[in-house]
Amino acid sequence: MQSDRIYLGLIGGLGDIIYGYIHNDEWKCLADYKRLNPETKVKAIIVSYNPEAYKIVELNPYIDEVVQHPPKREMRDKGWHQDRVIGQYANGYSSFKAMDRIHLIREATRLHLAPEEKPLIKQFSLGRTAIVHPFAIDPARIPFPAYEYRRVIDKLCERNFNKIICLGGTHTKSFGSDEEYKRIEEFNYHKEGQLLNLVNNTNVRVSAALVSFSDLFVGTWSCYGVTAWMCGIKSIVAVPQSMLAGCSKIHKGKYKDHHPQDMIFGIDGNRTTIKTIVRAI
Repeated sequence: MQSDRIYLGLIGGLGDIIYGYIHNDEWKCLADYKRLNPETKVKAIIVSYNPEAYKIVELNPYIDEVVQHPPKREMRDKGWHQDRVIGQYANGYSSFKAMDRIHLIREATRLHLAPEEKPLIKQFSLGRTAIVHPFAIDPARIPFPAYEYRRVIDKLCERNFNKIICLGGTHTKSFGSDEEYKRIEEFNYHKEGQLLNLVNNTNVRVSAALVSFSDLFVGTWSCYGVTAWMCGIKSIVAVPQSMLAGCSKIHKGKYKDHHPQDMIFGIDGNRTTIKTIVRAI
C-alpha cells in the first residue's frame, strides 16, 4: 500500500518522544520509504505537554511538516488509545504505522542538528564528558534542589572530566490553555574551564544529542536520564526512596539496553543524601 500523504506520530513527555523516535519501527523505516516514494508528503504529529518536543524531529530531512498539539487528557477522560489521540490531527494523511512496512529497510534514526549546532556537539563529544541534569518534569521526582549539584560538579572536576555540561530549561507544561503549569528550572553555578552551564541556553534537540555522546550522566529520573539509559550511557540517577522500585523496574524493562554499571539511588534525606551521589562518581 502506498499513499501520497502519510503521517508519523509521537505522544507523551519528552522522554517518551525521544524513545519513540529512536525505537519505533515506523521511524526506522521512514528513510527507505521516502527514498522509494520521494513525492510522498510526510507529516510528523507530536502530542506532548512539553512545548519543545517537536524539536526532536524538526530537522529530520524525510519530514515535510511538523505539527505539535498538547494532550487534552483524552486518554484519561475519554479512554482514547494514543493512536486515536494522534490521529485526530491527521487531516487527510494516512497513518504510516498502519501501513505494511515488511519490505522496507530499517535504519537507526538519529537526531538531526542545525549547522550551527554541530560544532558544539563535535567539541564536547571529544574527551571525557559528563552531563548533569538536576531537574524533572514531575517535581515529585526531584530529590534535591538544583544548587546541591554544585558538589557533584566539583567532584566531576576532580575526576578529570574534560567537560561537565549542565542541562535544563524553564518551560510551561501544557494540557491545553485551561491547564498549564510553569516549570522553573534555574541553576546559577559557574566554574571556569570544565563546566559549561547550558541551563536555559540551548534546546532539547541539542541537549539530547549531548547526552547521547557523553560518558556519564548524573541527575534525576527525567527525559535526559532515560535518554542516557536508551543510549547505553553510564548513569547515576537519584530518585526519592518512594519511587525507587518503579524507577528500577522500568530501567530493567523498557530500558533494558542500559549501561551495565548504571546506579539508581533511593534518597530518603537521612541515610542517603547528595553525599551518596558524590561518593558514587
